[in-house]
Amino acid sequence: MLRPLLALLALILGTLVLGASPAAEGWRLAVHPRWAGVLGWLSGLVPGSAFGWGLVLLLALLVVLGRDPRRPVLARLGRILVLGLALLLLGLLGFGLLHGAERHSERLGLMDPGPEAREEALARLERALRAEVESLLQRGVQRQPVLEVELATVLAGAFGALEQECPWLEGPSVAPVRSLPEGWLASLGLAGFYSPWTGEPHVERGLPRVVVLSTAAHEWAHLRGEAREDEASLVGWQALSASEDPRARLSGHFVLLRSVWSALARTQHEAAQVARSQASTELLRLQEEVDAYWMRSRGALSGAARRTNDAYLRLAGDPRGVASYGGVVDLVLRDDWPRRIRGDVRRER
Repeated sequence: MLRPLLALLALILGTLVLGASPAAEGWRLAVHPRWAGVLGWLSGLVPGSAFGWGLVLLLALLVVLGRDPRRPVLARLGRILVLGLALLLLGLLGFGLLHGAERHSERLGLMDPGPEAREEALARLERALRAEVESLLQRGVQRQPVLEVELATVLAGAFGALEQECPWLEGPSVAPVRSLPEGWLASLGLAGFYSPWTGEPHVERGLPRVVVLSTAAHEWAHLRGEAREDEASLVGWQALSASEDPRARLSGHFVLLRSVWSALARTQHEAAQVARSQASTELLRLQEEVDAYWMRSRGALSGAARRTNDAYLRLAGDPRGVASYGGVVDLVLRDDWPRRIRGDVRRER
């Protein structure tokens, strides 16, 4: 029973994801928002992470199948493998289709500024972000924590504002933002992940609070239908920059500033050093806090998790693999970022 199902799912996944972008576009705009809404509503009825409970139930089922005395050991292992692959493909089928849809940046009509203009624009973006982050820090925004129960409400407000500009991002108005036991995701090198099986964005419980909202916004962008990592980061930053909540803007701008500093260090090392020397003590403290967190939290399996994620992203059609996470800087440079950092988007509403 499971073998034909597995073959059918593999055929559908290969046909639609790799070759049928019109089908992916239809799934992205017409089906996924409703499907994600239903999953999110059902998951909201479960205390804690429905994905986490699902893992527990799956492990229990695998134990039962593995102890079936009526079948030889190899047959039992085969049943377990087929069941696991079928469940994996079921989730990846729905989420994988989104990779074939039009990108968020393409819908906005964003254009590449070119290599010469890029260097100057990158330096201006760094100065603008740093000034805005410093302004928010001076107001003490970093001392106002976002409670876990607030995440969905803050994100719903931020994405609701962005939907006015980008109606294709419409989706569930409220979806639970979940977490697994503290340290589980971080040990794999993950700040968060989106579960396509349950429609739940997950955020590592132990993250430094200044990056929590940015991480949650990235995963929420997956919920809203943007599968690619750099595009999801762009959507998340645009949403947070449009938010009326200064905590959301601080998180979005700070995480993007970290990416900009990394991009500067790769192409304009001297400019990167100058930028850091001009940063305030509080900004550098936050930067060091986040760096130190990842230094002590990554576990032995983080390398394997990174390679698995890299292979999945390449299979889904992005030849950059995990390097695509850093591509958000190039996308922001194509966007009207001065308008977003100044807050014109908020005043225009």
